[in-house]
Amino acid sequence: QLNGTNYSEWKEHLEFYLGILELDQVLTGTAPSAPADDAEKEVLDSYNWWMKCDNLCLKFLRLTTAPNIKSSI
Repeated sequence: QLNGTNYSEWKEHLEFYLGILELDQVLTGTAPSAPADDAEKEVLDSYNWWMKCDNLCLKFLRLTTAPNIKSSI
């Protein structure tokens, strides 16, 4: 759990676990723009996948962060 003094270790574990879950692309990639209402299914699916992964990453970050730091996420 990130507590303010263990960032390097926490980051290493975070990257490892998110990599296993194939969610790490959200940390290093660029978020897609919201698609138009009439966008092709592939574009919508890609955007929805990104948003789901982003949401899961945020939840994982909050889960692995000390309460005094969590409020700033």
